[in-house]
Amino acid sequence: MYWIPALVAVLVALVLWHKTPSGRSVFDWLKLKTPIVGPMFSQLYTTRASRTLSTLLAAGVGVLDAIGICRDVTDNVQFDRLWTDMENNVRNGNALSDAVFDSPYVPSYVASMMASGERSGRLPMVMDRVASFTDEELESRVKSVSAMIEPLMILVMGGVVGGVAIAMLLPIFSMSKVISGV
Repeated sequence: MYWIPALVAVLVALVLWHKTPSGRSVFDWLKLKTPIVGPMFSQLYTTRASRTLSTLLAAGVGVLDAIGICRDVTDNVQFDRLWTDMENNVRNGNALSDAVFDSPYVPSYVASMMASGERSGRLPMVMDRVASFTDEELESRVKSVSAMIEPLMILVMGGVVGGVAIAMLLPIFSMSKVISGV
């Protein structure tokens, strides 16, 4: 029975640690590295940032200001570092896409399309296409994961219903044995 307070203490410690910068960094890293949902988080952050960057650049916002706003949109420490690297690249006169090529969290096609948009001078349009493509890819991935989870949920629900049925029937069978004297 001592495991319940221990479990509560561990959960409270994890919640408090998550609020620290190092804890948040580890949790954000785990979000991106978890096998099934990690790529989905990565695509979600890429979609949000690409769409935001496209909209801001098309509206005439400066590149450095747009990068700062995109950093706030992603809400992930690992992606914050990526946007900081991109900002440093621009400040040093390098291409915006150079930092994206080095990122393990952003697909290489995003970096290639971003570089192409920079060279052609049509970065807002290209980033909008990137956002649309990654959004469609994310929707497809969510549907396939949902389709994989459905049978598992049916099995879990069947197990719960079966467990409840057994829990109700076992006492009845025990009482019938006592009454019959067997």
